[in-house]
Amino acid sequence: MVNKKQISLLIIVLLITSFTGCNFEINNQKYKGLNKSGKEVMYEGEVKNKLAHGKGRIYYKSESIAYEGDFFEGSREGQGKMYWENGNLMFEGMFKNDEANGHGKRYNEDGELLYEGNFSDSEYDGEGKLYKDGILIYEGNFINDKCNGQGKRYYLNGNIMYEGKYKDDQRNGKGIFYNEQGILVYEGEFLDSKFNGQGKAYYENSNLQYEGDFNGGKRSGKGKAYYENGSLCYEGEYKEDSVNGYGKLYDEQGNIIYEGMFAENNYNGQGTAYNPDSSILNKGEFKAGYIVEE
Repeated sequence: MVNKKQISLLIIVLLITSFTGCNFEINNQKYKGLNKSGKEVMYEGEVKNKLAHGKGRIYYKSESIAYEGDFFEGSREGQGKMYWENGNLMFEGMFKNDEANGHGKRYNEDGELLYEGNFSDSEYDGEGKLYKDGILIYEGNFINDKCNGQGKRYYLNGNIMYEGKYKDDQRNGKGIFYNEQGILVYEGEFLDSKFNGQGKAYYENSNLQYEGDFNGGKRSGKGKAYYENGSLCYEGEYKEDSVNGYGKLYDEQGNIIYEGMFAENNYNGQGTAYNPDSSILNKGEFKAGYIVEE
């Protein structure tokens, strides 16, 4: 979700590190000194033993405020705010050991809220919320800047997209997926954000469309397909989203049409085709949907 420790790296960009081992000279009520990287910084605020300590501010070279808040022995510690050079708020929240730690809010350069929640060493960690264009798009658990654990994802129209388990920003584990209109599409197991494992797919009228095995987002393994009216259409084996292997096909009234081997959605191999009254129509070897004449 976030580039590598963005807030942490801004410590270098903004020259916000401790002033250990340097003398300050006063310039228009501001302290000028060197940080640990040997770069010049401007600080205004309380000082103790030549270190920023208490309330203070750090400035860009343009003299706009880069950080204002609490310091402890040269490091940001406590409540504070970071700013973009254009003056917009970048971050507000708690600091510890010069890193964002605890509850905070992060903003982009235009001042739009990107994230609100818990931080650990300047990374999203714990419960939090992600925003895009001011709209909530995710709420749930984070580990190391990524969605991990239980969470909810939303479309920009506000409707829920997904509710369930995440691992490293991917849908992994049990979850429920909806379309943009908020209609249930799938519930079951996910792997790398694809339907994978046991699951159920639904029509837009909320009737069950398929239940069974998925692999890589496709029906693969054993499963059952249903007509939109809810009656059983097919039960048997699938491969790569096609009927493949042994199975049974039914009409919408529940009468069996065919029983036997399939390949790529066609009767293929040994099987039996039936009339509407369930009497046998053809029995034997089929190929590409047709009985093989002897």
